Amino acid sequence: MLRSFAKSIDVQSHIYKHVPEILRLYAVRKSLETLILECVGGSTMRGITYNCCYTPTSIFQTWACGAFNNWFRVKLLQIKDQPTFDAFHCDAVLDLQWYWRTFDTNGLADCHATKLIDLLIKGLMLWDLPDLDIGLISVRNVLIYCANIPLDKYTLNAIRIIHNARIENCENLIINEKDKMGSVTSISKYKSIQESIRSAVNFPPGFISTSYPPIYFDSVWNIEQRVFHLVKKKKKKKEEEIIK
Repeated sequence: MLRSFAKSIDVQSHIYKHVPEILRLYAVRKSLETLILECVGGSTMRGITYNCCYTPTSIFQTWACGAFNNWFRVKLLQIKDQPTFDAFHCDAVLDLQWYWRTFDTNGLADCHATKLIDLLIKGLMLWDLPDLDIGLISVRNVLIYCANIPLDKYTLNAIRIIHNARIENCENLIINEKDKMGSVTSISKYKSIQESIRSAVNFPPGFISTSYPPIYFDSVWNIEQRVFHLVKKKKKKKEEEIIK
């Protein structure tokens, strides 16, 4: 399934197949409190080593609540395009790392900081704040089109296959089969991978549409993974019934 998903133009065709379902995912609206509590899963937090009496979950959620009461919301509503989004993303990563060091002297690695911010921004696309939809080009739409992909071993493996097949101008981008979030050890590698994803969702010349939002890559992978496991489960159940 992964190789089929990642094959050249199949990325666009897989996304196209699931666009209605993806649009329904981003039509949901949730409160800020719910988003902060739900945006980061336990598996992500378990991958973060820490050296203090507070858990990564409590540190992150406390930071997020405090940031929204301070500067985060103001800067969020000032996002208008990719450059302003990138500046906002950089500020958020640095602020989270600074806050983290006040509790844990080991600090928070770039790979973990970027993923936590990416997961939070992915959640914010569903925020029920009306201000996100004001203006000719709403902040919500800018977030959907500009957001980076939260990286994990599955998305990295998909990018590895795509990169070997068709990504150009990324000669220094090396992703191994067993790489995971912690393998993205520098901001430069993180940025190269995000650019690879943007290249993967771009249509070739001649298509009416130029690209899908990169976040759709993440969404369609989650959808197809869920369908794959569901089919696998049904197949196993059917085999068990035959044996009986």
